[in-house]
Amino acid sequence: MKLVSVFLLCCLLAACAQTTVHLNHRYLDEQQTEAVKTSLQAQGFRVELNQHPFPARVTDNTLIYSPMMRDPAAIERLQDVLQATDWRLPDNRLLVESNQWFTGNNLGLFLVPPDVQVHAGRAAVDLAHHYQSEDCAASYQLRLMPDGRFDFISEDPAYPSFSARWRLTGYPYLQLYQDEPYLNFYYRAERSESRDAVGAVAMIRLEPLSTPLRLPNCTLSYGVRL
Repeated sequence: MKLVSVFLLCCLLAACAQTTVHLNHRYLDEQQTEAVKTSLQAQGFRVELNQHPFPARVTDNTLIYSPMMRDPAAIERLQDVLQATDWRLPDNRLLVESNQWFTGNNLGLFLVPPDVQVHAGRAAVDLAHHYQSEDCAASYQLRLMPDGRFDFISEDPAYPSFSARWRLTGYPYLQLYQDEPYLNFYYRAERSESRDAVGAVAMIRLEPLSTPLRLPNCTLSYGVRL
């Protein structure tokens, strides 16, 4: 019984000592995410994935850690992993934060591919929202998901609900597509900012570029308060 207790205690201590990397893969594709995750795990890191919007001052590859970091050597090990996988971490992108997500043995890792401009709103993930129709005879919704799927939601029998795929072909143009039944339709994304009695609102509108067959010829919009 004593041996079992000692073994369980050792396992608990080992788990507590393991450093967790919170990898934000918002701008990474599936292959990039899996490659970084596998490399980190091979070096003994525990990896948690998320796609939260980047903090305002994070615009490049960045590592955020707590001033109370219990294993400072983990930072150097992580930098070695990144260098081996061709992800450069600039010296000035090591940020010390008293952030509740990155306390103790937790690290926040934000990676940005060379062709992505963070906070510009021009990446596909920045357009993945739940849109509502504007100035239409009926109400329609379009839910664009970060993994490339979309749901068209309608109670109008003339335009039944369906699901298919979408992609950003080159900002500001995005394509809805499907092989069977056939779908090949484009929207142009337009960003704007307005203000009402409550405050400022950032808007994204999707303008149809032709008359679609399976979708109503309506502008779709998404807004978030600033």
